[in-house]
Amino acid sequence: MPLTEIGLIEQIKVELKRAMCAFFRKVPLNQAHKLMKTLPFAILLLLVGAGCASRDWRGERSVRIAGTTFANMNVQAHASKRSVSTGVGIIDLKGVLRLIRYREGKPLLLNFWATWCLPCKEEFPDLVKIAKGTHNAEIIGISLDYPDEKDSKVVPFIKNQSIPFKIYIASFHRPEELINAIDSTWNGAIPATFFYDVHGIQKSSIIGRATHDNFATHLKQLAANQ
Repeated sequence: MPLTEIGLIEQIKVELKRAMCAFFRKVPLNQAHKLMKTLPFAILLLLVGAGCASRDWRGERSVRIAGTTFANMNVQAHASKRSVSTGVGIIDLKGVLRLIRYREGKPLLLNFWATWCLPCKEEFPDLVKIAKGTHNAEIIGISLDYPDEKDSKVVPFIKNQSIPFKIYIASFHRPEELINAIDSTWNGAIPATFFYDVHGIQKSSIIGRATHDNFATHLKQLAANQ
């Protein structure tokens, strides 16, 4: 197929994806869920690709799930709720910032992902591979799935991938607070990976799906600047 036709197809997919994301933000969640189960929508999702690059990952349901504000959450308590068997915990904004700030001599690779995000799932094998071969940096994944989906979606995915690093599920009211606290230039698209030095200072980032070589290059640059 000529490259011009491939480019046109990709552009059509991008426009379809934008239209779908805009549509699902406007309809009630119960109606959206019913539509997504129909055959035409299922086919369209497969053609376009999963995941909306948006500043509002969770929409109206996040208010009902979180039930509290960042300021009222016990950061240490949430950070300590990591299951020994699954390694999954619930973390709020202050907990995330604490992970970044207190490095204990190691740089950090911080990856934001979700089980509903196809590019996130596609890049995970490379993230797992880089984690198994990296000993001079800490790797942490933060899922943007709902906290109540821990056992039904997040844990099964982690077990299937044999993930060797820490995983948390973010709990917050407004995505904008997390986005602006991490990087004000980030539009909220995931997967998103941020690299921090031993002082908790962000040195680089990858917005979108990354490869093993991408991760390795950024980690190597981090090590060279220590």
